[in-house]
Amino acid sequence: MILFVAMLLLSAPAKPSTPAQPKRTTVAQLQKLCNQGKGASCDELGVRYRFGIDVKVDTLRAADLFKKACSAKDPEGCADDAFAIGMGEGVSANPGGALPRLAKQCDGGLARACGNLATLYYRDLGGPENSKRAIDMWVDACKKGDLEACSEVSARAHQDGDTARFNKFGHAACDYGDAESCARMADLLGESNETLRAITEFAHACELGSVRGCTAQALLILQVDGDRQKAIKLLDWSCERSDIRACDLSKAAKAKAEPKRN
Repeated sequence: MILFVAMLLLSAPAKPSTPAQPKRTTVAQLQKLCNQGKGASCDELGVRYRFGIDVKVDTLRAADLFKKACSAKDPEGCADDAFAIGMGEGVSANPGGALPRLAKQCDGGLARACGNLATLYYRDLGGPENSKRAIDMWVDACKKGDLEACSEVSARAHQDGDTARFNKFGHAACDYGDAESCARMADLLGESNETLRAITEFAHACELGSVRGCTAQALLILQVDGDRQKAIKLLDWSCERSDIRACDLSKAAKAKAEPKRN
């Protein structure tokens, strides 16, 4: 993964072919492995709940899983546990306790910890002197394989109007399997009225299991008068994963598709 990301960031502007994605471990499989004390599985499941990948977003559940991952000595689980505590996602916020934990892990070379620390710094939780370091830290963490850090760099580039950097770092995250990064990139494209590109990136997020990616893809398909049946199928998938908005949109789309009776 680290090699793939580094190669993409150092490559020519042309977008490389997207690597084949490995088959996703199911939520049930991850839960079983987590129950067996596999820390990495607890952490991955926590990420799923944090971002709504194949499941409904549940920050409380995510925080509990990150804690279990850390208790099982998984380094990335500890980085995500500290991040949740620093941000107050699913637990009481305690930046003062989270920052030194992440700094120690980052100093030890853990990319996830550096990326998480940079996010806390960017949100000014580590003092103004550190907030200025955040973007450089994200770039470094991205090059070391932290895909969420790549997404953060992409988002900041979009804010600055740097299209080339936005695409470069966004694809570094999305093309290598980070569903939330694909959805986030699509959100930003939608804000710029690049609807067709947004649909493509939401579709990629959806393929990777993002519930909001599937819902957003379907909504845009309906807005451009695209394949209504495909949109309904996507909405029903999201609805089955407790996306109430998708349930309502599916009902409305089905009602509109029904032939009018005399």
